Amino acid sequence: MTRDPGWREAMRRLPTLLIPLGREIGISHLRTRVPAIIYVRAVFLSFVFLPYVFGAFLLLLGFPLGGAPFEPIEVGLAAAGLGGAVAAARTRSRELRADDATQAADRYVSLFFLAAALASAGAMFGFVGVFITEELWVYLPGLIGSTLALVWVAPTIRDVERRQRQISLGGSMVSLVDALLDPLPPRTKP
Repeated sequence: MTRDPGWREAMRRLPTLLIPLGREIGISHLRTRVPAIIYVRAVFLSFVFLPYVFGAFLLLLGFPLGGAPFEPIEVGLAAAGLGGAVAAARTRSRELRADDATQAADRYVSLFFLAAALASAGAMFGFVGVFITEELWVYLPGLIGSTLALVWVAPTIRDVERRQRQISLGGSMVSLVDALLDPLPPRTKP
């Protein structure tokens, strides 16, 4: 990506996503006011950051680390988290096709959100699992797995370039790079 704005601006925008304080701040405002790649990266950083906040919350609640042998519920939670990571990888591997710049950016953002949500499944299942089992260790494999899966689906320069190659190989002259450097259009209500 030749004109990649980097991650600094996304990090600067992260607090507006985590602490929405009205109409002028938050995800909807950010979506239509900054380049799409900055928006996606800021959302990505919140996907990575929030599970650690949840982990700190669980520590504050005083759950014991654990110690009981594995139970079926714990194995099921781990399997669900692994399933989320595999589904995220499969989503990331889906081919991106687009006929115009707006469609390219919208599809890239949609596939990112789907992959990030699936990658986060392990941490969310682990979070619920802590309340079911009353053991903190259940959260740790999900947290680690989700973090690794999120790194895999990160909206990096390399990922955008890979997606651009897919679009070009599909016969389209659309520039995903240029599309992601523009803000996303406002959503229309049906």
